[in-house]
Amino acid sequence: MRVWLGQMGLSIGGTTYRMVNEQARRISGCTLTFYADRGSTEGPPPVIAGDL
Repeated sequence: MRVWLGQMGLSIGGTTYRMVNEQARRISGCTLTFYADRGSTEGPPPVIAGDL
């Protein structure tokens, strides 16, 4: 995560690191679902569901 923060131009320690780490922890507890509509009129659109 330090490399990523550095590449984003953010400080790699202290408060910024703690805040990003906390947000990443919260996001990792979520389930994300994506829906895609490819213009087909047959059946429901494909669904991709998964955890981070």
